[in-house]
Amino acid sequence: MKQLRDLVDRLNLVTGENLKPYYRTESGVGGFKSNIGTYVLDGAYGGWQLARIHNEGGAQSLPLGQSRGTKRETYDRIKAFLLGFEAAKKKQSIADVYDRIHTEERNK
Repeated sequence: MKQLRDLVDRLNLVTGENLKPYYRTESGVGGFKSNIGTYVLDGAYGGWQLARIHNEGGAQSLPLGQSRGTKRETYDRIKAFLLGFEAAKKKQSIADVYDRIHTEERNK
C-alpha cells in the first residue's frame, strides 16, 4: 500500500499538484476544504482507483475510468499514467530548448 501511495505522491509532484488532499480553513470554521486538482486513491468494495479532487467540497473525477482494480492493477495503471506525464514534460523541455536555440540563431 505504501508503494501505491508513494506513486500517487510522485504523480502529484510531477503534475504540480498539492501532496495533501485537504487543508484547514483559516478561520477554523467549516473544518477542512479540498485542494482542487490533487490526485488521491479511492478505495471501496475491496478495489482501488485513481481519483482527482474536482472542487473544494471534495467531489472527484476519475481520470483512468470508472473501474476499480486490485492494488497491483491500480499501481500499474497509475505508473503508466505517470510515465505519460513524464514523457510529455521531457518532450516539452526538449522542444523549449530547440525553440530557444533557433530563436538565438535567427537573432544573430
